[in-house]
Amino acid sequence: MYPDFLVRVVLISATGALSPGPLTVGAISLGSSKGWRSGLLISIGHIVVELPLVLLIALGIFYIPLKGVMIGLGLLGGAVLIALGILQLRDLLKKREFLWDKHDNPFTSPLTLGVALTSLNPLFIAWWLSIGGSLICEALGLMGFVGVVFLYASHFWLDVIWLSLLAHLSNIGYRRVRGFEYFMTGISVLMIILGLDMILRGIRSL
Repeated sequence: MYPDFLVRVVLISATGALSPGPLTVGAISLGSSKGWRSGLLISIGHIVVELPLVLLIALGIFYIPLKGVMIGLGLLGGAVLIALGILQLRDLLKKREFLWDKHDNPFTSPLTLGVALTSLNPLFIAWWLSIGGSLICEALGLMGFVGVVFLYASHFWLDVIWLSLLAHLSNIGYRRVRGFEYFMTGISVLMIILGLDMILRGIRSL
């Protein structure tokens, strides 16, 4: 495979993977009580949605009008993030059982959270339809579908390592760092802000 292309894929992918977003916030929140494995499972949930999308783009199926879908995802995804942020903030402020420790919480599964935060994030889809789409076209031109496989293999490991690391560091802080609840309060507020931003972007697209 062409080394310069793979290096470019890794560098461009890093700009998306390392940028603060719903998945990074989710990994920090869930990792605080469940450790690095939660980050790993969140990344697997992310891949469950991402890989089929990449293959569909490579097949040309996604070259259809998606404006209505993107708006709907923005509104719904934003609402989910805001709800999670408010629930977590409420538990922190009242010093009750932490949101992620509740077994009846539907998002206590990191795999479910990874799927939800990925599939309901219109910015994720927009990234693959624009920046990612151009990389897919280049990969197809270089080596056909084998190139797409190499492209995705060069991309997804960043998400796995980064989300697992964030979850692990969050767990260390949760157990050892005094006043870590203040940091988690900030994460809760960030969830709400990201949710509002997602909704506003969806409304502006109308």
